[in-house]
Amino acid sequence: MLVHGSWVDHRTWRCVGPLLARSFRVLVYDRRGHGHGHGRGERPPGQGGRRQDEDDLASLIELLGAPAPARALGPPVAGPVLRTPGAPA
Repeated sequence: MLVHGSWVDHRTWRCVGPLLARSFRVLVYDRRGHGHGHGRGERPPGQGGRRQDEDDLASLIELLGAPAPARALGPPVAGPVLRTPGAPA
């Protein structure tokens, strides 16, 4: 799972993702309120908060049936999103 920071989108990983995909199953996604992946140009209001980002990541891991433990990688600013989903803050 490659998680981008604020003010950018999944394209942050366009150079690194293919290299990691040589050895790992790689998923790159846009966090809530980022990018253009919200259906017919629809976009939720605002960027989303830390808790929403955490919940979104946990839901995505569960939906995809990622093996435990799923590994996530991101810049320091994404650190709070990458903590163990569902764990106390």
